Amino acid sequence: MGDWLNPARWTEVPFEDEMRGPVALTFLVIFALGFIAALAFSLRPPARIKAHAIKRRLATNYANWLMWAFGFGLVCYLFQLMGLPFLGWRVWTWVSIVTVLAVVGFIAYHWRTRYRSRLAAYEAQQAKRYYQQQARKRPMGADGTAASRSPRAEKRRQRTTGTVGKGR
Repeated sequence: MGDWLNPARWTEVPFEDEMRGPVALTFLVIFALGFIAALAFSLRPPARIKAHAIKRRLATNYANWLMWAFGFGLVCYLFQLMGLPFLGWRVWTWVSIVTVLAVVGFIAYHWRTRYRSRLAAYEAQQAKRYYQQQARKRPMGADGTAASRSPRAEKRRQRTTGTVGKGR
């Protein structure tokens, strides 16, 4: 483990036995699980998120950012496993860890600052739209047909429907 933490050895390619060690395998397992979880969340979000436009858009964005970050770490691990001269350096492991932490930090910041206000605005807009649609519905008459709102509206309706077939 000391080799991974030693900054003087960050520009060296790890040996094959180091890539089978506990530090490298722990890194691989965490990044693989993170990538799979982000991919699954992006492809099949839960029903309560899928039905809500704001939640669906943000969850997809968050999952995509995490997939890129975890995917970058997995590619760096693959380059180290292959032993490539520049791309296999240990520093890329640390860069990928910092990238994942930065993405998680940005998601937490975005959640606290912007998500709540956007969600409140969206829900207020949906409530307003619901009540406006309720106001547009005409009351029902005793015979089961839609009652006109006023005699003038009824005359206007008769005038417009009466001239449709006559072709002025």
